[in-house]
Amino acid sequence: MLKSKFIDILKTFTPEELKHFRDFVHSPFHNSNKNVIKLYDIIRKYNPQFESPSIDKEKLFRKIYPGKKYNDTVVRILLSDLLRLAEEFLIQIRSKREPFGEYLYLLEELKDRSLDSLYKTNFKYTSDILEKMDDTRTKYFSKFELEVINVDYYLRKDRQQEITGNVLERIENLIYFTLIELVRNIHDLIINERTYNAKFEFNIAYEFLNNFNFEAILEKLRINRTVHYSIILINYNLLMALMEEENEIRYDNLKQSIDEGFSQMSNIEKYHILHHLESCCLNRMKYNANKYRKEIFNVYNLMLPSNAYSYHTGEMTAQRFKNILVAAINLNELEWTEKFAEEYSGKVQQEYRESMFFFSRALISFCKKNYSDALENINKVRYDYFILKLDVKSWTLKIYYELKYFEQAFSMMDSYRHFLSKNKSLSPDVKERHLNFLKFAGELFKFGTEKRNGQISGFKNALNNTGNVVHKEWLFEKAEILAKA
Repeated sequence: MLKSKFIDILKTFTPEELKHFRDFVHSPFHNSNKNVIKLYDIIRKYNPQFESPSIDKEKLFRKIYPGKKYNDTVVRILLSDLLRLAEEFLIQIRSKREPFGEYLYLLEELKDRSLDSLYKTNFKYTSDILEKMDDTRTKYFSKFELEVINVDYYLRKDRQQEITGNVLERIENLIYFTLIELVRNIHDLIINERTYNAKFEFNIAYEFLNNFNFEAILEKLRINRTVHYSIILINYNLLMALMEEENEIRYDNLKQSIDEGFSQMSNIEKYHILHHLESCCLNRMKYNANKYRKEIFNVYNLMLPSNAYSYHTGEMTAQRFKNILVAAINLNELEWTEKFAEEYSGKVQQEYRESMFFFSRALISFCKKNYSDALENINKVRYDYFILKLDVKSWTLKIYYELKYFEQAFSMMDSYRHFLSKNKSLSPDVKERHLNFLKFAGELFKFGTEKRNGQISGFKNALNNTGNVVHKEWLFEKAEILAKA
């Protein structure tokens, strides 16, 4: 069976794409090698899996060059040519989905060839397309690129006096793009620092922010009533809420600006804004769990009806599915949770779909006090997804407690603690949250095996005074039950 990067691409093609790719390979404009055409026509017969023993380099060679001695180099060159053609074909597919790049190339050619009438017609057509673009960030950068070409066009004609306004617009669009992109990248930096323990000796992004007067720029935009003020304000508030996570005013300002501008946002803008708002709530949970559990649930109730849970694929990430599931469970929204799991578990990205299905069933069964079912389902979860490992371990410990599987629990606590101590990818904040849980869970399990009623009051006080603990309410609830026993 043939192993080839070309075959890997071919497996992703739809039947319609395979048909168009055949035309692409047969086109003299793209390919003049008849043996490349022969090779593709042979391989194409074995779709959709392309895994037949007949797809073997020597067998393919004999079909293309009957009677000749096998030459591995020749076959590798032919496959390399097919790979190049497949990559060019993918570029064309992407260009048809996002044609703006093609229009820019066309304008560049028309400008270089001094085809003025066609240039002006296509410039207006491209400008009109940009105005209908949903993604504000992409729109600003695309407008910048368009004006780079346009300004150069007029400079070549020695008509600089006609484009002074265009020069300013070019700069404005670059600045607006930079401000929005800055927020998105700072968000990703913060997530990597707080979840995956990423550290940098020098961070130019933070240095830029510390030396940039963002508020003064915003005030100028507000006074001049620019149409860009609302979206830039939202992005600024997002940035401040992410960076100053203990500042409640920052979050309230963000929420207000989003509420005021949400109905005017495109779906892509809603996706990005709600994605960042979700992170704000998650980061702030350790400071005010009650408030941000409600806030994040409200975020998801905005996100799901507007299909803003996915950027463009329609699939939901395993992380988001888990976050929504846990958010609803934390508020005891069991009926809502069941409907959500039923509707959205099939939309989780394919490689994690089955695991998230069993994980949701485990949590729902736990809430219904069907602990044996919960254990059965959570044991079916394949937690190759990194962050899910911690969730599976913590929820399994809770299930063991309810089933009084104390011996299994103590054994799991050792492996759980070992995982936390050895894993350098976990941020200190995440480690602390789970180590605190292990500490209190260990004491709780001892209360279940030994008579220590006099120590439960101290346990509750210590738990109450510890902010960063996963499953804190459950621990407190179990301690209350033991105190009353």
